[in-house]
Amino acid sequence: MDGTVDALMCAPDGNSVLLCSYERDELFGVADALDRCPRTESCEAEKRAVLVRLPLNACQILHECPETARELLRRSQQQQRAANERMRRLVLCNLETRLARHLHDSAEAQHVNRTRRIVITLPETQTRLAKKLHASRTRVNITLQKWARDGDISYTKNRITVHQSDHFWAKCGLSN
Repeated sequence: MDGTVDALMCAPDGNSVLLCSYERDELFGVADALDRCPRTESCEAEKRAVLVRLPLNACQILHECPETARELLRRSQQQQRAANERMRRLVLCNLETRLARHLHDSAEAQHVNRTRRIVITLPETQTRLAKKLHASRTRVNITLQKWARDGDISYTKNRITVHQSDHFWAKCGLSN
């Protein structure tokens, strides 16, 4: 896959809930293909995406190629662990902690230099970020403004600078 695809679920109130996003070179739908159960989520392209669809009988190849089967299983397990962690954060953490964790994870993914002041580039808008955090854009904006007033961060459109990152991560309950 190339692009970004969102996995969405319809909430009882009719709104779409963003479960996760799949990025370049990620697999999705493996469990559905293996167990042939109905899908529990819908997927839609968030950005232009190129997908490769494998026919259901492609799973028969896994019996003939155990290395490929192991790799698919490993990737599926990684995705399940990530989904479990997102659910854990959603249930156990308040918005400030979820947002701080997202910034921390983004810094790690971008291999940001571990100095006291770090700059994190976010590819998403505040609206998309809010969707990922299961919060309103207003609440995300208020949290960012509070952190900026406290001198913890400064931010522009898609860039957040964390001042004294060790202190900020500790303040948010995260270890560096």
